[in-house]
Amino acid sequence: MHGRYAPLAALASLAFTLSGCGSTTTSSPAPSTGSSGAKPIPPGHSAPAQPVPPGRATPAQFIAGADSICADLQGKDRPLERRAEALSRETTSMSRGLLANLFDESIAFARAADAKLAALARPVAERASIAQLLTGYDSEAQDVSDLTTALRKNEPSLQESAEAALKGREQSDRALARSLGLKVCAQE
Repeated sequence: MHGRYAPLAALASLAFTLSGCGSTTTSSPAPSTGSSGAKPIPPGHSAPAQPVPPGRATPAQFIAGADSICADLQGKDRPLERRAEALSRETTSMSRGLLANLFDESIAFARAADAKLAALARPVAERASIAQLLTGYDSEAQDVSDLTTALRKNEPSLQESAEAALKGREQSDRALARSLGLKVCAQE
């Protein structure tokens, strides 16, 4: 897996390219996030749980639990990636809409996985890093939500911006996951 959303994001790029949309197209500005910079949670999605669960875990226990959750997420995303690949060959607004729907499904799967990760007991020494990783995963989901909006509105500039943010966040989150000893969650 190339990051939590990379395969779907690459297919979004292909969908824009095939439909003749390029970076020269003018698009409307990205929606304002307000002065705090926090982005709204899309309807039907929940924010990841941030409170630290009670109990302590050893690093090995946390790693085993987290990597199991990430493996489950990857398994759920594989069929979406195959469907998205088939849709990316289409050049219609309907195919972009269907591809955006797959992104919505992927976000829902990732948010559910993030909630499970947040519920895991954490090693005391790693709690701050784990909270930072969960915040990064939430930001990745928002970037994919922005890609979804770009697909639906056919706005390549918004798509490029969201893809760039997503790529940077995924790299940072993978590095943080590796530093915590995670294997599956840190796969590229």
